[in-house]
Amino acid sequence: MSELMDPQWLFEKLGVVGVMLGAMFYDRKRLLDELAKRDARIEELTARLLENDASQVRENIERELTTLAHLQSILQLLEKWEARQ
Repeated sequence: MSELMDPQWLFEKLGVVGVMLGAMFYDRKRLLDELAKRDARIEELTARLLENDASQVRENIERELTTLAHLQSILQLLEKWEARQ
């Protein structure tokens, strides 16, 4: 397979068509490498997005629980105040 990547060998064996085939093989390999890098980057960004989203959900739940706790304490104070009236 390494001979197929050598433009000189391809030219000697197949002429201009060989050089064109070599260019096609090279472009194909380059494109596959670029796609692999792109896929890895997409996976990395997706993982980071999911991590951030989960973190944000946890923060929202904690904030809602804190709000609920405050509302419950306010309700208890109002009930005590009504009982005194």
